[in-house]
Amino acid sequence: MSKLTKHILRYFQAQILLTFVIVCLLNLVTIGQLKNKTIDSKTETLSIPLREQAKIQEQWLKLRLERVLPELMRKHKVKMWLVICREYNEDPVFFSLVSPTTFAARRRTIYVFNDKGEKEGIERLALGGGSNNGLYTVYRDPETENRELYGEGQWALLKKLVTERNPENIAVNISSTHAFSYYLLGESYYEKKDYVTAIANYSFAIEIDPQDINSYYSRARAYDKIGKKDLAKLDRQKYEELKRKQ
Repeated sequence: MSKLTKHILRYFQAQILLTFVIVCLLNLVTIGQLKNKTIDSKTETLSIPLREQAKIQEQWLKLRLERVLPELMRKHKVKMWLVICREYNEDPVFFSLVSPTTFAARRRTIYVFNDKGEKEGIERLALGGGSNNGLYTVYRDPETENRELYGEGQWALLKKLVTERNPENIAVNISSTHAFSYYLLGESYYEKKDYVTAIANYSFAIEIDPQDINSYYSRARAYDKIGKKDLAKLDRQKYEELKRKQ
């Protein structure tokens, strides 16, 4: 996990904890004020509805994205930061960047944070998924039909966006200890038909976790694509062996 990601997680976790404490205190104050108030001989209590709590958390998130994120990106000299997630296989930082009413990425969700300078601030774009109640600008290719992004079209639009913005550097989140991260990277290269790089990433995942059944299955598919049938057969055998143990 990069230093930038660690800093963001720490800042965001602290802010979430602070929000939780504030909400709890508000509940205690409200309950204390109404402790002796009765309606129909029943004690009335009041708590903040979940929707209202979500609004408070969302306001904190908006401030963090506007104030904390620019400071951290500039501290680490990052001009563009990409956070790429798959539905139900999200980057650990994902839930610190989205509204509390967002429970998962949408198919593949790509968040682009582009530093446009002190005056214009950080541009926040979503390629896939929604705007999170205005926290992000949903980005679509103005030259094509305005529909939800998926598959190769999503990567093509990301390439076009990066070319247009032309940042000095790009930061992405990687992990040397999380096998599933390499598996997901392998899947992305497989979809791009870069089977050799996909195999390399599946192999990294297996090196970290020799019991990673999904990486054996996917590496076998990739070996088939480049004509290495013997290696594909060995991976399928390992896949079946691990499957029987589950």
